[in-house]
Amino acid sequence: MQCALNYVWISDRNYYDPSQFASRSPIPAEYLNNALCIAGQNPDVTTLIWYDPSLVTKAETQVLKDLPLKPANVKFMDLRDVSAYRNLPLFALPNETPNPTQNPHAVIWKKVDLARMLVLDHVFRRMKAKEAIYSDFDIIQPEVRAPELKTLLNKFGVFFSKFDRDGQVDRPFVENGFMGFKHTRAPAIRRMFIRKTLEEYADGSVMNGWLAFRSCAVELSNAIQQDVNTTSVLIRSFWGGEKPHFSPYQLVLGQKPTPQNMGAARLRQIITEGRQRYGAQALV
Repeated sequence: MQCALNYVWISDRNYYDPSQFASRSPIPAEYLNNALCIAGQNPDVTTLIWYDPSLVTKAETQVLKDLPLKPANVKFMDLRDVSAYRNLPLFALPNETPNPTQNPHAVIWKKVDLARMLVLDHVFRRMKAKEAIYSDFDIIQPEVRAPELKTLLNKFGVFFSKFDRDGQVDRPFVENGFMGFKHTRAPAIRRMFIRKTLEEYADGSVMNGWLAFRSCAVELSNAIQQDVNTTSVLIRSFWGGEKPHFSPYQLVLGQKPTPQNMGAARLRQIITEGRQRYGAQALV
């Protein structure tokens, strides 16, 4: 496998509204649509969508298995195939804690921050990827084959995402929502990122894995003689804000098109195409 783009979803909640979505996908339709669009635009990249079937119903799992129009390079992966995910006690805990002294979201935050690193490690060690990228579902249109990103991987063997601090481009936040490694840097994932995250979780004083991630990003950047606050190992990525264009995948997922998310002419065209290919039930 040359390049694997990884998404991770860990949730036991229903994020669909039956009045709006004909399909009961366990992953929110707009997120799944975004991932499928990226996969369709990058057919040479293997897109792995990781989730835990034990947290959803069989019917919801079947929705993913039977998804029409799924690009050939998309695979839905079972997180339980990752040995550390399967064996670590953290992932057996409820996603939300009833403890009034703790943030109710602390457990799920810890899970998702650690799981993304475990998946990257697994993809290198077990699936023999040459490059592995992780992206949050709400990163809009990550350009996984952009020349700038390829340059970073070839030159440094790693990239991390950045988010400008109050518009100050010289003082960016280092984020773990979009990052990538070449296989030459893969040992650092386990030796640095996973180890540091587990150490901080054991200490019990953190709500998520971001501080451990940032510490390791700085350490790794220093090891390759780069300043993590200014170097080009950081690449800008965009969350939420602007929506991707409406796509045929959203018709399959049952999401109702509206004039607000696309031009009227294109809206009429895609509704007609959708009804011809999938029947009117895809739009109700």
